[in-house]
Amino acid sequence: MKRLTNLWVLLAIACLMVCGCKKDDPVYPRASFTVAVSNYDNYTVLVTDNSQNAVLYEWDWGDGEHSYTYTTTHTYTTTGTYTIRLKVTSSDGYDDYDSQTVTISSGSTPGGGGTPGGGSTTTPTQVKITSLYLYEFPAAPSSGSWDVAGKPDIYFKIMDGNRSVTYYTSSTKEDVSNADCPIYWSNINYTLYNLSATYNISFWDDDNIDDDELMVGCQWTPSSQNNNYATYYNWANSNYNIDFIMYLTWYSSKGEALYTKPAEFKNGEWIVSDEEVGFVLGLDNK
Repeated sequence: MKRLTNLWVLLAIACLMVCGCKKDDPVYPRASFTVAVSNYDNYTVLVTDNSQNAVLYEWDWGDGEHSYTYTTTHTYTTTGTYTIRLKVTSSDGYDDYDSQTVTISSGSTPGGGGTPGGGSTTTPTQVKITSLYLYEFPAAPSSGSWDVAGKPDIYFKIMDGNRSVTYYTSSTKEDVSNADCPIYWSNINYTLYNLSATYNISFWDDDNIDDDELMVGCQWTPSSQNNNYATYYNWANSNYNIDFIMYLTWYSSKGEALYTKPAEFKNGEWIVSDEEVGFVLGLDNK
């Protein structure tokens, strides 16, 4: 009997050790990208990011220049062979690295139209929203709460300026709060072809019982990125805190990516300064 009792004690201890020590698996990133010289500008390289679980980026272009955001292009000023190094960081703070070598040869003017392909324009004619990071949203409407039971289920829409036509609806992030921020949607890849039109970016609480609730939103005109904009808020909601960053890739009339940069909406206005947006992303000390 004593031997059997000891066996049960050992089994109980082993069970406690297995159950008590289980933790969520850490999020590890994987850095990966390819690079090619532009067909229209021999001094510009196009990078295709294939990284996984990356929330922060650090690019070393090999010419003394660095970038600290998701990007698709870089333009060199002189010919030569350069080693491009990428460092990515996951939401759990783990790093991974990748590097590629590219050769820049003569044949075009830096930043201008190259001989291959017959030249190109550097004026964007379309913009693609590649990802969105939500840093703050209204914790509750002016009275009550978003969900009767639990935390809100958030998704966002890209609509026309009057919110009468919906162009894009994101996936839903369930049971989230401001403590879960930043909340991000990756691989959006939705392209807007009319840069002078006014669009509305709005966030909604998904409700399976009643109509979905508009939490907060704002207007956006891509061609006037540096201007101040009127905002569309949920006027019934007096607590309209909102802070989000969109990653935008701008394309030429030839359909070639020109550049990628983030734009932030905070405190009722758009912010496009690299320094200010970088501060929000935690890159101000780099």
